[in-house]
Amino acid sequence: MTSEVDAFRAVNFDWTRQLKGVWRDPHYHVPDLHQQAVDDVVDYFFLKTVDPDPDDEPLGRVIVGPCGLMT
Repeated sequence: MTSEVDAFRAVNFDWTRQLKGVWRDPHYHVPDLHQQAVDDVVDYFFLKTVDPDPDDEPLGRVIVGPCGLMT
């Protein structure tokens, strides 16, 4: 067990996005940049959340891209 703990301690997680950044509004926003993707996610959300107890749980959507950190 010691080798597993040592291996976990050796991993550098500093590259991950911090959670507080997820819950704050961005400093800037370009509404039309990815409007089709935003519409797709919102439409999917509303379509899949009509029934509060669905027989099959929605799978969700994957959004791929950079996190948009300011430099």
